[in-house]
Amino acid sequence: MRHAISARDQRLTMMVVKICLCYLVANLPLMLAKAAGLELKWPAMWQMFLALYWTQYSTNFVIYAASNKQYRYAIRNVLPSKQSTYM
Repeated sequence: MRHAISARDQRLTMMVVKICLCYLVANLPLMLAKAAGLELKWPAMWQMFLALYWTQYSTNFVIYAASNKQYRYAIRNVLPSKQSTYM
């Protein structure tokens, strides 16, 4: 007997897949460079890999915010709209 996968479960699965891919893209170059000992040979490349590594923390937030209706709603309510004026 096959069970239908709900739309919510599909969205959650895609969010987890996106987060895992971002983790791999951000961490794999750094891990490979560290294993090969490139941090001393090519410091500029090492700095680039470190910057890529640190971007994963902000991309996780963007993925969560884009994937979750409650996050999007909360962000819309926190950020001022173009129509509102504070004067």
